Order: sequence, then C-alpha cells, then structure tokens
Amino acid sequence: GWHTTIFPPYFVSGAVFSGFAMVLTLLLVMRKVMHLEAYITVKHVEYMNIVIIVTGSIVGVAYITELFISWYSGVEYE
Repeated sequence: GWHTTIFPPYFVSGAVFSGFAMVLTLLLVMRKVMHLEAYITVKHVEYMNIVIIVTGSIVGVAYITELFISWYSGVEYE
C-alpha cells in the first residue's frame, strides 16, 4: 500500500504554496505599513494569487489521488 511516486511533486508544490502564502501575507502588511502601494501594485498581488491557486490545486489533486489510490487498491487497512 505504500505509493511514493506522488510525494516529490506533492512536496514541491506544497512548499511553493506555503512559501507564497507566507510571503504574500507579509507583503500585504509591509505594503500598507511602509506605503509601498506605488511599487507593489495590485497586479503583483493578483499574479501571486494565481500562483497560490495553481499550487494549491496541485496539492488538492495530490490529496484526491492519494485517496483514490487507497480506495482503488482494495486493501481494507487503507
């Protein structure tokens, strides 16, 4: 029941997902506090949001794939 082929892309996309989320959270606070609205525009934030949505979707597909593989294998302990 051990399937290791999904772990590398899951790990990389999860790291990019969480890293972008942390950077975006700090960026929005710093943008407001340091008055950087002229340098960090809404377009930059939207592009970062697209990366977060794509990598979050990859992580979601990995979760669904893991559930499907365990269900499809027919092993009762999974």
